[in-house]
Amino acid sequence: MATMAKDILTTGVGSLPFRDIDEALAYSFKHELPFFPQLLNIHGDMIDQVKSCNFKYLELFINEARKRGKPHLKVQLAGPNTYPGNVSDIYDCIEEIYKITNDTDIYFFFDEPIINHSQELEEVILYAKKYFTKIGIHCCKKLLNKDISYIISLPLDIFSVDYILNPNIEGLISKKIDIMAGVIATNSATKETVSSLSERISYISATCGLAHSQRDPELILNRLDSLRNNL
Repeated sequence: MATMAKDILTTGVGSLPFRDIDEALAYSFKHELPFFPQLLNIHGDMIDQVKSCNFKYLELFINEARKRGKPHLKVQLAGPNTYPGNVSDIYDCIEEIYKITNDTDIYFFFDEPIINHSQELEEVILYAKKYFTKIGIHCCKKLLNKDISYIISLPLDIFSVDYILNPNIEGLISKKIDIMAGVIATNSATKETVSSLSERISYISATCGLAHSQRDPELILNRLDSLRNNL
């Protein structure tokens, strides 16, 4: 049985190309699962953001969500496989984010373009589970079998994956883990989108963040909505 459109939530990975936070927030709130925008001119890249624990405007994001009646929100942070500094910086960011969002239903994602077998990753996931509603990982590379086996072993609620590079990933991932499928490419050199999804898919997004994408964010959002509505 195919998933009904109403069961799938649209969202984004995190980074956006906007320079103005109000514009970025307005864009985020057009998704069913709004996500905290990471802006290069405000937060730096995802490594800079962890180094400085810079989550400026996160409180504004939370307050705007309350006004709009959005019960669930997504926040993302570079994970220990990707962040080259001391893992204590990641713990500091988790605690800072929780201070700002502690009465909010947060889906918290570690952004890990690099997937390595790492005790630190499992430990930060378990730590974040104490604070946030659901924990996920985002990985936008083509996965090897060993990567998938490792992901299955982690205490995750959601796995965000480039569905174009990894078709049929749902057949390899434990049913205990929801799948967030990156179905709209941010790079025009790749196949642009997918045309069908299995009932395992709970969320759809672009394949990666949009800060460095040459594609119009509104076009990507329109294609997400179109795919969702036509399933």
